[in-house]
Amino acid sequence: MTSVREIVVRGSVQAAGTLAVIAGLIGLITGWPYGHGLITAGLAVYLASLFNRRMSFHRSMGAFELMRAQGDDALQHIESAVRSYRKLAVKRPREAMHLADALGKQWKVLNKLSRHDEALQVGREEVETWRAVVINEPAHRVRLSTALNHVSVSLNRLDRDDESISVDEEAIVVQRSLVAQDEQLLALHVANLAVDLRNLGRWEEALPAAVEAVGLYRRLAPSEPDLLEAAANAAESLQIIALRLDRYEDGVAAAREWVGFERARAADQPQRTPQLAEAVRQLGSTLMMADRREEGQTSWRESLEIRRRLAESADEHRPAYAEACSTIGHGLEALGEAAEALAVFQTGLSVRRELAAIDPKHYDDLLTELAEAAFSTRLYTGDSEPAAASFAAEASAVAREHPGSISRAALVEAADLLTRAEFADEAHELEDLSAQHSDSR
Repeated sequence: MTSVREIVVRGSVQAAGTLAVIAGLIGLITGWPYGHGLITAGLAVYLASLFNRRMSFHRSMGAFELMRAQGDDALQHIESAVRSYRKLAVKRPREAMHLADALGKQWKVLNKLSRHDEALQVGREEVETWRAVVINEPAHRVRLSTALNHVSVSLNRLDRDDESISVDEEAIVVQRSLVAQDEQLLALHVANLAVDLRNLGRWEEALPAAVEAVGLYRRLAPSEPDLLEAAANAAESLQIIALRLDRYEDGVAAAREWVGFERARAADQPQRTPQLAEAVRQLGSTLMMADRREEGQTSWRESLEIRRRLAESADEHRPAYAEACSTIGHGLEALGEAAEALAVFQTGLSVRRELAAIDPKHYDDLLTELAEAAFSTRLYTGDSEPAAASFAAEASAVAREHPGSISRAALVEAADLLTRAEFADEAHELEDLSAQHSDSR
């Protein structure tokens, strides 16, 4: 803030400079030989009055380097800016926010480059700098909250979840004080805490944090579409935690929230439709765990229908459709829906056969899915279903006829499934092929 004294002094200096310029002009007009020099001196005095003690070479250099921070040399320029602002902060601690801002930009570049060890150190310095700033300027607490999130992200990416708990908790304390100002960051921090506790196996502690995160996003996302991704991730996390704690109805509620967020995203961003299909499938599986069979089957069928439409619209979605048929077919067979399961298996295998005919890399998946179909059908229908033997025989034929296109790992996995399904001859053939395999493809 500018003092009264400073205003008076600067005004006086500017007045003197102005008078000198005027006197010099009069002197030039009247022929005085020193008029030109007086004008120059007056202008110099006036310009000098525009500078004050708050102007800084280091601040100027830092700002200049940040403006140059583009492209491949971005990190180099930002590091130069950080050095300039560090020197400024030593002389004028109240201006440390310039250093904190530059550190935040440095963290973002390092994080993008996956240099997480360096990013962590920068993030910690950013936090300490903002802590010092907010002592005198509490309005910057939101920046401290963001810096704490930077540290949490770096710790997560270094698999140091145990250390990030305290960081998340501090971020939540800071953000709660700003909740009216910025609930989005509070939701982010609470969701981070839930994930960190979950990764450490502290499921009971993770549950209330996950519930709070989803509640915040439920309120915020309808008016902030950019939050839908974070909202979907939080709901998925809550579903995982609820199922881990055998709270199946809570898991169903969380899965429904997840599907709702993904529907909203897919409506605005059609490229997100595969994620919607997966969320709907997961909802079906969660409903099955809650013993809500008919609703679960309905969700599985919807998921398959979404995958089918995607596969018809673009070839890139066909592998996922084939895989979904295998997964859901297995689930339907477990429910005793043998006829529907068989139709789903056959649909998926038909797609996979077509893919393998075009690109041999799909033979691995074709072999595995045939063995899975044989195992599932035999497991749930016994010897009464000839389709199981047909799947096993085709698996053996595929392995025998395309040895150069199938990996040893796929042969071993398929042999194991056929052994468990009691198709001994086919399993032995695959075991022999795997023993001969050089895996040189």
